[in-house]
Amino acid sequence: MIDGLLGGSQLEDAIRARIREVAEGNPLFVEQLLAMLAEGGDPELVPPTMHALLAARLDALPDEERGLLERASVVGLEFGWAALGELAADRRRPLGAHLAALVRKELIRPHEAVEDTFRFRHTLIRDAAYERVPKELRSELHERFAGWLDGKGEELEEIVAYHLEQAYRWLAELGLPTERGQELAEKAAERLAASGRRAFARGDMPAAANLLERATALLPSDEGRCLSVLPSLGRALIERGQLERAEAVLSEAIESGRAAGERGVAADAAVALSFVRLHTDPRSSHEKVRLELENAIRVFEELHDEGGLARALGLAAVLRLWDGQAATAIDELERAARHAHAGGDRAQEVESLRFLLVAVLHGPIPVASALERVEGIGRRVRRHRRLEVTIMQTRAHLEAMRGHFDAARELIAEAQSSAHELGLEMDLAARVLRSAGEIELLAGDPPAAERAVRPACEALERMGVWTHLASVVPGFADALYAQGRGAEAVPSIELAARWTVWEDVEAQIGLRRVRAKLLAQQGDLAAAERLARDATELAARTDHLDLHAKALADLAEVLRLAGRPRESAAAVHEAIRLYEQKGNVAAAVKLKAQGPPRRAADRGLNRAGL
Repeated sequence: MIDGLLGGSQLEDAIRARIREVAEGNPLFVEQLLAMLAEGGDPELVPPTMHALLAARLDALPDEERGLLERASVVGLEFGWAALGELAADRRRPLGAHLAALVRKELIRPHEAVEDTFRFRHTLIRDAAYERVPKELRSELHERFAGWLDGKGEELEEIVAYHLEQAYRWLAELGLPTERGQELAEKAAERLAASGRRAFARGDMPAAANLLERATALLPSDEGRCLSVLPSLGRALIERGQLERAEAVLSEAIESGRAAGERGVAADAAVALSFVRLHTDPRSSHEKVRLELENAIRVFEELHDEGGLARALGLAAVLRLWDGQAATAIDELERAARHAHAGGDRAQEVESLRFLLVAVLHGPIPVASALERVEGIGRRVRRHRRLEVTIMQTRAHLEAMRGHFDAARELIAEAQSSAHELGLEMDLAARVLRSAGEIELLAGDPPAAERAVRPACEALERMGVWTHLASVVPGFADALYAQGRGAEAVPSIELAARWTVWEDVEAQIGLRRVRAKLLAQQGDLAAAERLARDATELAARTDHLDLHAKALADLAEVLRLAGRPRESAAAVHEAIRLYEQKGNVAAAVKLKAQGPPRRAADRGLNRAGL
C-alpha cells in the first residue's frame, strides 16, 4: 500500500519501517501518514496514534479549511455544499478551491452519486473534526442545520429531530437549563415521536422503539406529550419481544395518565397492557380482559378516538379468535380495521388485518378461497413490510396445505428474513417459524420441522411469551414424535401447560392431543384416551377445521396403539373429511397413507413421566 500511494516518490527505509510499525495494519493510518508527509510533515515525528495523527493534520490546515471541516462534521459523514453555506458565519457557501484542497489532502471526497455533495474519507476524520468544535457552538450549529432542513419533506423529519436533540444535549451538558434548551427539547421530542410513529406504522420496530424512547427522555415524565407517546412505545417493545420492559412502560402510562386526567392515554395503555398480560400472566383471563376493553371502549367513544376504538375492538376480536370462533373474529377484525382506517391509524389497520389473516388460515374458509382473501388483503394495503411478512407466512402455509412445498418453502424463507430484518422477534417465533415447522411436517420432513420450531420455542421461553409458547409447543412435539423421540418434548409440554390461559382453546387442544399420544406410547392408554377425547370435544366446539382434524388424527393414533382398529379408522375417516373440507390436501393424503395399527407394546418405548 505504501508503494502504491507513493508512486515514484522515495521514502527512507527507516521512515517506511516506522510507518508500518505505527500503522499496525490500519490502511487509513497509512493513507493519512503519507498525506501528512506529502504536505511537508516531519518524517522524524510520526504521531504514535490515529487520534494524534488526525489532530496533527487538522492543526496544520489553514483556518478556512479547518473551519469548513468542523462545520461539515456537524452535518454528518456526508454533507452538501449548500449546507456548509448555511452553517457559515456569513451564510455564504465556501469556495470551491477550499473543498478541492481538502479532497487533494485525502480528508474528504466527492459523493459518488449526488452532485455538490461530499463525504469524509473516514468516520474517524469526521469525529476528529467534530471534537474540535466547542460545545456551545455545536449546539448552535445543530440547531441552525435543523432549521435549514425543516420543512424540506417528511422523510427528513428524523434527521431534523436528531439535530434538534443534539442541540439540546450539548446545551444541557454545559449546565445551561435555559428557555432555549426547553424549547429545543420539546421540538426534538415532537419530531422524534412523529418519526417513531411512522416507523411503527411501516413495521420497523427497532427504529420505532428507539425513536419513541428518545422522545420520552426529552420531556418530563408526567407531561401530556410524554404520556401520549408511552402506549406506542409499549407496543413497539411488545413487538421486539421485550415484554417486561413493555409492561413497565404501559403501567407507568396508566398510572400517570389517570393522575394527569389523560383518560385516553390511560385507556390506550390499558388495552396494550391487557395484551401483554394475556401472554405472560397465568392469572389473566379473557373475562378480565373483556371488562378492561369495555371500559376502554366507553372512553374512546366519549373522546371520539377512532384509533383507540379500533385497538380495543381489535383485541376483543382476537379474544374471539382464541376462543375458537374464527368466522366471527373475521367479521369483528374487519370492523376494527374500518375504524382504524377512518381514524387514519395505519398501524392498527395493519394489525387488524394481520390477525384477520391468522383467522383466515386457521378458520373454516377453504384453502382456495383463503388464498383469494389473502391476495385481496395485500391489494388493500400496499407496500407495508410488516403486513407483507404475515401475508407471505399465511400464503406459505396455505400453499403447503395444497401440496405446493417448493413455493411454500420459498415464501416462508422470505417471511423469515423480512421478520428478522424488521425486528419482529415475537412474530418470527410465534408465527413464521411455527408455520415453517408445519410446512415441513406436511411435506413429511420431521427433522426439518424440528429445526424450525425448536428455536421458536427457545425464543418464546426466553421472552416469557407463554401464550404463544403453548401454541407452538404442540408442533414441536409432533416433529419429535414423528422421529420416535416424543419423550424429549415432555419438559416443553409441561412448561407450556403451567402457563396456558384456560380460554385459549388452540393451546388447550394442542397440548392435550400431544400429551395423549405420549401417554399412549408409555402404555397408559386409559389416560391417553381421556385426554384425546377431551381435545376432540374442545375442537368440535370451534370452527378451526385443521385443529379439529389434528385432534381426531391423534385420537386415532391413541386408539391404534390401544389395539382398536375400527374406532381408529372411524376417527381417521372424520379427520380426513375435515382436512378435505378445509382444502388441506397434503394432510389428508398423509393420513390416508398411514400404515396399519400398532400396539403400544410393539413400539419398544420407555415411560417419560407424563
